[in-house]
Amino acid sequence: MEKKIHIYQNVIEKKTCKDLVNQILFTMKHVNTTTESTKWMMKYGSVFAKNKYGNSKRRIFFGKDVEDHFPLIKSMYVYEIGIFLSQEYQTMLYALPLDQYPLALEILVYDKPGDFITWHVDSCYVKKDQRVLTALLCLENNSKQQLCIETYEPNEQDVQCMDIQPGSMYVFDHYHTYHKIIPRLEKDESRIMIAMVFAQYPYSASIGEYMSEKFKTIAHYSNWKALQILTPIDKFVLICIFIIILLLCFHLYQTFFKSKKIPS
Repeated sequence: MEKKIHIYQNVIEKKTCKDLVNQILFTMKHVNTTTESTKWMMKYGSVFAKNKYGNSKRRIFFGKDVEDHFPLIKSMYVYEIGIFLSQEYQTMLYALPLDQYPLALEILVYDKPGDFITWHVDSCYVKKDQRVLTALLCLENNSKQQLCIETYEPNEQDVQCMDIQPGSMYVFDHYHTYHKIIPRLEKDESRIMIAMVFAQYPYSASIGEYMSEKFKTIAHYSNWKALQILTPIDKFVLICIFIIILLLCFHLYQTFFKSKKIPS
């Protein structure tokens, strides 16, 4: 039976971790980060309830912000780490295209007292009939927080918790691994991670899956800035959907009033 999680130590050097952390903290002073607990669509949207992302106070860089401000991290995601995992799993694994999946590469900053992540499974909307992996790379952790993985075997439930070490990477099945981060952060504690998604066929997604991914991205913004990440095809699809909704409303309006009209 394949292990639920693979741990790779010293994937990047401690000095590189420190340099990246300093760059992230500096950038946070000049660039607005996304905080899911302040985004109304993330906090109250039922589609995210099972993941509990909306309860987190973590701050996030993703999409264009990562491309603009952290080219080294993007390069690691697209090239070095993808090649490394392909060799380890003996399967070609690729980074997801960030123009379509901006949440496939995230920088996660946990520094608010009381923050934690409860049991959840990840949900990046690529097809599930392939190998899809989550890779969590730790840059800093001066807290007591651990990564816990829940594995299911016949008539047995096993929870494995492990320390999160800077420079180490934790890799597991994206869709089928329940995991959480505990305990809650205490005052002056922090943890900084890079979360990445890899797939065998990164461009494989149904229309429904593709639109679900776009909705999730828009929910992270919860403002007009979300329109900036829409491609011309996305905008065309949204216009078509809007026109269809208008036509349906007009049809219902006509039907309703015709049924209410009194014959002369």
